[in-house]
Amino acid sequence: MQSTAKPSRGISWLIAALISLSTSIIVAGIGIQLHSILRHLGVADILSMISLPDVEKIKVPLYLTFSAISILASISSGIVFLRRCVRWSGYVSAVAAASAIILQILPHAFSYPISILSIILLASATIMLAAESAIFIKLGRAEPIRRLTSVELAATASLSAMAAVLTAFTGSFFPSPTGGYTNIGDTAIFVAALLYGSRVGGLVGAIGPLIADLIIGYPRWFVTIIAHGGEGLIAGLGRGRSLPLQAAILFASGVYMATMYFLVNVFIKGLPVAIISYARDIFGQTLFSTILALLVMKAVERMLPHLVRKTK
Repeated sequence: MQSTAKPSRGISWLIAALISLSTSIIVAGIGIQLHSILRHLGVADILSMISLPDVEKIKVPLYLTFSAISILASISSGIVFLRRCVRWSGYVSAVAAASAIILQILPHAFSYPISILSIILLASATIMLAAESAIFIKLGRAEPIRRLTSVELAATASLSAMAAVLTAFTGSFFPSPTGGYTNIGDTAIFVAALLYGSRVGGLVGAIGPLIADLIIGYPRWFVTIIAHGGEGLIAGLGRGRSLPLQAAILFASGVYMATMYFLVNVFIKGLPVAIISYARDIFGQTLFSTILALLVMKAVERMLPHLVRKTK
């Protein structure tokens, strides 16, 4: 639920400027530290193929995952603020600040060389985000949380199980020579998002593929949470829309998912392999899952029209 008070144009521009500044500082700090890490690992050029030890293929993506969380949360806090959910904007800023703190700890924990400039930048961004969070939480109204209904909880559980089965079952038959696996698990995520919206779509996207990763033994399972979770959130924007718009939104959400994996792959496998995986994720997994999901929705609309009407 949104607060009734609408921020003035001046306040909105000020918040947008602060969010842009803190996000830019985070990106700069991450870039500097990441360059130091890659040099330490002997990677001179990400434009060619990269061969890292298996343990480093987990450490580097973990750093990149918290980088993505910090950047996305920083941007999202501004969006949430402009939607007049001031206190929730503070909570999201707190997530960004916590992730920025973790980014300062991980290089030391992984015995990587620490860039002092990166630490200064990330610490500055952390202070800014923490201050924003404290102000927004203090000044914002206590916006009530709309809890998931029993139907939404049941749908989340059942469709998460379906996403896990579709992902693990088809993934075991179609492993990729570049790493990872191709699957149609996104179909269940898309159907959940179109039927019940972004909240259920995001939960199904985070839970179902994560379970599949653990079953198959995919080592970078933590990337899945932000990749497929965000995919479900974006796909939920297509709920109740026209068929062409639904198709476009589902495909865009799949491009987001593929981009998250691409940004990880380019730093641990190199650009050539990352491009191949990117094309596979978009034109194989995303496109096929989009078509299947829309066909399923058409079938649901014919057999259970009352269910589809409730989502519009």
